Amino acid sequence: MDEQIIKKIVKETLKTVKTWGWLRDSSEIEYIEAANLLIGFFKKTETSEEVKNAVERLKTDPYFDILPMYFEKNMSLSKIADVLGVEPSTVARNKKRLCTLFYRQISK
Repeated sequence: MDEQIIKKIVKETLKTVKTWGWLRDSSEIEYIEAANLLIGFFKKTETSEEVKNAVERLKTDPYFDILPMYFEKNMSLSKIADVLGVEPSTVARNKKRLCTLFYRQISK
């Protein structure tokens, strides 16, 4: 088989598998793992020092309050946006950014 044909088949297969949700990119996996740990932390079921220390380091971030509002109080992104006086897209972007920072701190 020609190399170009193989590349095309592989590219289409990966696209299909990702569309079906069978394959996630690494940033999405990091976010999901971080979110699960943060849920545990804010619900008081995750008590490791590593997680506590990583959360403590995030507290200086101007958007840190998004995390307890979302993971502990189960507030929607739009409600958090109302409380903070920002757009929901700002909340979503910073929640994901904070989760990524958190994940990278505990993965060192």
